[in-house]
Amino acid sequence: MIATDLRQVCWQHALFRTLPEEQLELLADHCRIEVLKRHERLFQAQDFAKWWFIVQKGLIKCHVWHEKPPRDVVKGLFGPGELIGEEALTLQPRYVYEAQALCDTTVLAIPRKATRALAHNNAEWMWTLMQAIGKKLQLAERQIQALSSSDARGRVVFFIRDLAQRHGRPIGKEVLVKHYLTQQEIAEATGTSRQTVTSLLNEWRKQNLVYFTRHSILIRDLDLLR
Repeated sequence: MIATDLRQVCWQHALFRTLPEEQLELLADHCRIEVLKRHERLFQAQDFAKWWFIVQKGLIKCHVWHEKPPRDVVKGLFGPGELIGEEALTLQPRYVYEAQALCDTTVLAIPRKATRALAHNNAEWMWTLMQAIGKKLQLAERQIQALSSSDARGRVVFFIRDLAQRHGRPIGKEVLVKHYLTQQEIAEATGTSRQTVTSLLNEWRKQNLVYFTRHSILIRDLDLLR
């Protein structure tokens, strides 16, 4: 992609709109676009954190494998406009989780070195970047609180409501969420079992609260899903 296109891509993100034109052009010279197919990895845990990313379109699953007991833990799903690979913005030298596309996905990749140069020359932009990182920390805090203080039902409810609020498409009072997760992955993300997830989804379907397929959930009324 030519620099002019990348400059336009960067400008479309609120995170970069405070940058002067010459700094935006400098950023575009160092960025790149990554196009991923479904199930393709963006990066793996323990890769050197040389880049951070903003999702352009599609959906990225961030997860990590635990050996004891053996299980895959879903850290979160991130869609358009959201930031991943934040280790490249900290002193952390390597990524601590794996990022994988759940569908055809495009991300904007920004190098650590260029970010440092921009932050050094633009205090206002650095503050904007800190706010973006803060929002992700707040999301992680809400997820931890939900996992630690709720029963299995509450954790699944929180997960689905969070998906709907962040990635859903409103259709009247209904919300359509295309998530591309299996019920086992939802269980891993919520610290429950696949049987629990299946049971709850079936219960809500009988109550006409949700309609679900393999890769999507239609929530009839988000306020009633509790």
